[in-house]
Amino acid sequence: MSNPSNYLNIYQTRQRDKRSTYYRQITQTNHGKSSSSRIRFLLVSLGKILPRAAIASSLLFVLQCFYVICKTPRLPPPPLSGFDFPKEGLVATSHEENTWAESQKDSEKEKNSLKDDTSHDNATACHKRNTQISRQSNEFRLILIGDSPVEGIGNRDHSSALCGQTAKAFAKVVCRSNNTSRRPNTPQFDEVYDRVRYWSFGKSGLTARGIQDEMVPLLHSTFDRILECYHDSTQSNDEPPSSLTIDEESVIHAIVLLCGVNNVLSPQCTPSSFSSEVSSLLSSIRKHACLRQTPILVLGLPNFSKLPFLPSWPMGWILGVRGRRMQSALEGLVEEIQREERLESGRTKTIMVPIPEVQDMIDSKGYYRRDGHSSASDDKQSPCSNQIMSKDDMDKKDSYNQLGLRFYHPLEKHLGNDVIHPKTITSLGINDFLCDDGFHPGRHGTVFIGSLLSDAYRKWTCRP
Repeated sequence: MSNPSNYLNIYQTRQRDKRSTYYRQITQTNHGKSSSSRIRFLLVSLGKILPRAAIASSLLFVLQCFYVICKTPRLPPPPLSGFDFPKEGLVATSHEENTWAESQKDSEKEKNSLKDDTSHDNATACHKRNTQISRQSNEFRLILIGDSPVEGIGNRDHSSALCGQTAKAFAKVVCRSNNTSRRPNTPQFDEVYDRVRYWSFGKSGLTARGIQDEMVPLLHSTFDRILECYHDSTQSNDEPPSSLTIDEESVIHAIVLLCGVNNVLSPQCTPSSFSSEVSSLLSSIRKHACLRQTPILVLGLPNFSKLPFLPSWPMGWILGVRGRRMQSALEGLVEEIQREERLESGRTKTIMVPIPEVQDMIDSKGYYRRDGHSSASDDKQSPCSNQIMSKDDMDKKDSYNQLGLRFYHPLEKHLGNDVIHPKTITSLGINDFLCDDGFHPGRHGTVFIGSLLSDAYRKWTCRP
């Protein structure tokens, strides 16, 4: 009987001969083969390798999808989210955090009082409450509509969720206490407000079409109810008629739209269909009389390839490519709408707010510049401005302070000194901007996005 090891040696020798023959054919260049035959041989080789690589990548992608679905935690939204959000909205200011706690208690009471609107007493209370809302002429009214980030997935309450932090960021821009102490060369608003009242219409898992079908009717019905209460109160004898007109009373100052993340995750969605869905969504929002002249801020899509909950390849790479294509389609749609708005009224009412690369801002080491210089041209006037901070720069800190230079970080503009100290801002990571699932904005991420939106609104307001 033959030894099995002999068969194994024979098999290994044959495989080695096959590999050597294959490599010799690839490296052969001038032994009777023309350039066309070599190209043909390479194409045949690629034709054999690429399908196998595609099959392997597809299998790996499917396994990664199951892994992400199983391992990603399902985080709950805060109380009073989605369809349960208070119909009269919540109030935000820029200076007192206790205001959030008080507004949460008030919202809980208001929600309980709205459970049974069939009784006459509750209807009367609803009329009085909504009339008080309408007659607050010094309120800035903000609407957020979209998917899971608007609902507040992963945050314990609305004050720390995206809707609350966005309202606080707007309050820092438009409220009276902040307009009286602005920096030089910063434009002032023609009208200032005492507080920000906001509404959040969001639900997890909705595409742009789903937002139009589920959230837009809720938005319209909410304001129809407020307008109905306003008309009833002005015609009754219990409430004196207001001196303000119905157009001034029902004005909504800004709308924030978040959509597209679930479209990227949907394999049936294409960039063209996504653009059509967003166009239909914007048109449906403006069908309400209160929202026809309101500026709409459309938040861009995140870079999926940089999200920590996704494997880098192939899942992160594939979703990153899809996200960039849909972001381009979204930007093209907004530009087309802006051209139509300029021709119609001379001013745009739809604003695109792209999300910058947060990871690149985190990796930045910061720089020094003179106090009061806010633009890049001003920074060039100082000899040490825009200088990247390194270990040697840390040793020169005293000399920089003597020159009147101050350390800045790109994230400081969006996070601010009231959120995190500039000295510890360099220790932040990408997980500090996300919830525990590594996907939804949380912690500093909601503050960052809120600052982006309020800054975009400020720039839009200051345009001629």
